[in-house]
Amino acid sequence: MIQTPEVAFLVLLVGAISLSRGPLHRQLVFPLGALALAIAGVRGGPGTLSPETLATLPAGFRAVTAGLLLIGIFGAGLVAIRAGRLGLWLVPGASAAIWAARPLVVAAPLGPSLLAALVIVMVGMLALAIGRLSRIRSLVVEADRRWLGSPGHATNPTGVGIVLLVGGTLCTVLAPHLSLVLAGAAAASWSVGVTDRQAGMSRLFVPTLVTALLGITYVFLATVAGSEGLSMAGLDALPISPAAEILVAAALLAASWLMCGLWPLHGLTSAPLVAPASIAVLARVGLVAAPAGMEHWRPLAVPLAMLALWHAAALRWGPGLAAGAAWLAIVSVVPEMGSGVVAAWLLPAGLALELLGDERGETGPRQWVRWVALLAMGWGGLLALDAGLHGEVVYTVLAGMGVVLGIGGSGQAMTASAPRTPAPSA
Repeated sequence: MIQTPEVAFLVLLVGAISLSRGPLHRQLVFPLGALALAIAGVRGGPGTLSPETLATLPAGFRAVTAGLLLIGIFGAGLVAIRAGRLGLWLVPGASAAIWAARPLVVAAPLGPSLLAALVIVMVGMLALAIGRLSRIRSLVVEADRRWLGSPGHATNPTGVGIVLLVGGTLCTVLAPHLSLVLAGAAAASWSVGVTDRQAGMSRLFVPTLVTALLGITYVFLATVAGSEGLSMAGLDALPISPAAEILVAAALLAASWLMCGLWPLHGLTSAPLVAPASIAVLARVGLVAAPAGMEHWRPLAVPLAMLALWHAAALRWGPGLAAGAAWLAIVSVVPEMGSGVVAAWLLPAGLALELLGDERGETGPRQWVRWVALLAMGWGGLLALDAGLHGEVVYTVLAGMGVVLGIGGSGQAMTASAPRTPAPSA
């Protein structure tokens, strides 16, 4: 159920999206990030901001959460003042955030809350200053581009590739039998190599390895199932040993990461195109057939997602952020959090941003589609942060901080949209 803090975040997010792109637009990432972290922390603890539940929490938690809310409120207010008339769109969100923060500010002493806010702001400013003086972002991105290439795009699609992608993704998401699910995922991975006529032989490395991993997984699970079959409805009842679950989860995680198009494989496939099938494999097979194995590999998978999110934020690559956040939510292995719901918000938003391309001079319906995609991506990011905090707290917080610093820092986006062919040919 959406509560007052979430409503405040959504209203403020709408105001942020309505502002013109530029330095002020990027600066709003900081108060929005602070609010998102505070809300996710509360959702992971008491779930509500009522005085009764807050009184049972440690004083330090109350102070830090109240400090984050104060950063969000005052930060949005400062940006609204600097934005002038356009800043009026931020007033409803800031007002809703003030109303939502009242119980927590009352429960947390003002002095410790202000001190916590000051420390957080100082740490953020120090990180930004170090990054700007050392030019670490530029150096890392340029080295990444030189050795690993820019994020992959399907610049010259073919009819066969589109059929493979759409059909394979639908099979992975909806098919009632494991053979169709894994075959669909393999087809989706192969679609990138044949979707782009100009793709080189390097594009065939990923689908070949993905097909091998998924094929081995299917043979093993079919052997375990025997005459029982591999219907998706009975996948959770397979008699898989704990050791076997670890191996199955490892194969599926490796295949999913190869498919999803994130760092360091971002130059070999297209994240917004293949990520839906990549996430569906983990959600429908990994979390169902090998939940203990997914739990076993989580301490390794979450840091990998953190690095991918840092990379996407440094590039200001929206589709990569969407795919990385969805992958983080899935590998956090918290079934009650509804990781599939997180992916349902993030992945269509990432695909829409990829298809829209460059936003310069954009008006009319395309602008509205972009705004809806950004709103869905912001809400999905909050849910992904919430899921991550239920799994690996430290890495999730670091991932969130890196995304905020990468997007909100100075400098231009360091990746360009690839040219697109408006009409695919058969």
